[in-house]
Amino acid sequence: MRIVRILSLDGGGIRGLFSATFLERFCNDAKINGNELWKYFDIICGTSIGGVQSIAYSNALSPADVIQLLKNQAENIFTIRAGVNPLQPLGPAGDATLGTVLAVPGVDPYIYNQKPLRDALTAILGTTRMFQLKTNTLITAVGFQGGTGPSSDNINFPYGDVTSSQYYQFSNVLIPGFTTGQNYTCIDVAIATSAAPVFFRPTLIQGADPKTFFIDGGLYQNNPTDLGYTFSNILFPQKVKICILSVGTGYSNPDIEITTMGDNLKVAPNNGLGLLANSLNLTIQGGTDAVELKFQILSLYKGAENNLYYYRFQRFLTDQKLSKLDNPTPEAIAYLQSEANIQYGYDAPKIQRFIEACNFLN
Repeated sequence: MRIVRILSLDGGGIRGLFSATFLERFCNDAKINGNELWKYFDIICGTSIGGVQSIAYSNALSPADVIQLLKNQAENIFTIRAGVNPLQPLGPAGDATLGTVLAVPGVDPYIYNQKPLRDALTAILGTTRMFQLKTNTLITAVGFQGGTGPSSDNINFPYGDVTSSQYYQFSNVLIPGFTTGQNYTCIDVAIATSAAPVFFRPTLIQGADPKTFFIDGGLYQNNPTDLGYTFSNILFPQKVKICILSVGTGYSNPDIEITTMGDNLKVAPNNGLGLLANSLNLTIQGGTDAVELKFQILSLYKGAENNLYYYRFQRFLTDQKLSKLDNPTPEAIAYLQSEANIQYGYDAPKIQRFIEACNFLN
């Protein structure tokens, strides 16, 4: 029986430790060498830190390698750069917020430098290009054109006067109208998919349109499972059985409180920037959950997909501070790994059934 196996990895910043910790245990239980994940999945797709992981695994790195990278480099990557906010001390961000950054007039609003992330990725990916990856790989990003030129009076460059935008699927496989970027460096693609607005400056890709700036794929598909599924239908139209492993990075509730005062509603936070940040969180999480619901229903009721096997690893994270996307402290790292291990224990029977459905030895 021809089995098509898909690994899909969500975005989530430093919470990529949650998904990498799961995959390390999954490989152990499935008797897979961590450096050979690419041999066992016909498609690996990812967004943001999930995109970084996808490229790493398709380049024969292991979940243990990713865990080590994040542990060793997180504080460098998520250190507030000089000049962002004179009232915010330099060092690990943790509590840095959209309001903290944008509240300072005349200051470039990007919190972190991209160089530490680029340097960390260069150490593990070198000059590898997308076409050199070892299995079918799909990475999301958003590109936009236009934008005002950089000048001393425009700190929001390149977001000003945007004329058009487009969703991108970078891949090592060319499918006209769907994928692109076969000759791009893996590092450029990894930086593009993880260039979260406000956190990192939009980025250019060498070899792409020099007027197109790329930002985080999470603004498009933070959970890329559906795109991976579409990819499989193009690459493997004669598949008999499909197994989808969708891995989240944990989630928490946005910090919004609504209370009634007589006939009036009181919303906290009570400023526009706070509401914007929390609304963005809700929007991204809603899109992620919609994809999950689709595949839960498809795998439950079968229908045309009579041989669809789907498992999603995800967990609600109760500690909002330790589960921030950019908290690189030892406490946050320990918390994310602990939560992944606790959820793995809860889901162990489901995980074992999924491993058996995948028939990795076949």
